Amino acid sequence: MDENTNINTDGIQLPVAKIPASEAIQGTGTLKPITYPMVEELTFRAVIKSEAEGYALLRAVQIIVNEFGAESLITVMATMEKKPELLQKAKQYLPYINIL
Repeated sequence: MDENTNINTDGIQLPVAKIPASEAIQGTGTLKPITYPMVEELTFRAVIKSEAEGYALLRAVQIIVNEFGAESLITVMATMEKKPELLQKAKQYLPYINIL
């Protein structure tokens, strides 16, 4: 992966940016064995137009994760990374959801 452009070796633009160490969340320093499955708070970055839009986006992401499940979403996105044309095709159908 090219660290400066977030493009992996397949040439796919990745929407995830590497967080600089200076901005990383610092742990408590005590390491305990992690037991899975577990509930984890995740942080991501997005361009938003207002605080209300930010909360709406967080709610939307939580609903998607709750309804589809993490494993399903990871599998779908891994498939779309391998075949970017699938992502473009999926985007074409998004306006039809408003009609339903």
